[in-house]
Amino acid sequence: RGASAVADTLGTTITKTPIGAILNGASVENRIVWRVASATFAGNARGTAHAVIRDIIDINSIWRLELRVLQWRGIPIVPH
Repeated sequence: RGASAVADTLGTTITKTPIGAILNGASVENRIVWRVASATFAGNARGTAHAVIRDIIDINSIWRLELRVLQWRGIPIVPH
């Protein structure tokens, strides 16, 4: 809890992207749709990624997908 507010101060979050804003605004809860959007978000990252993690990460967390994409692309990740 509170991770989104901190993430907003550090850079672009998925909800600030056009697709994220649409999905969030439409209250889309389909995990597959969010996974595709998150993988695309991570795939378009530039520079350094800031990860705001506040709890133990569930094995099915979308963050794990983003993490793999960022690592594959060689994007440095700074935990907060």
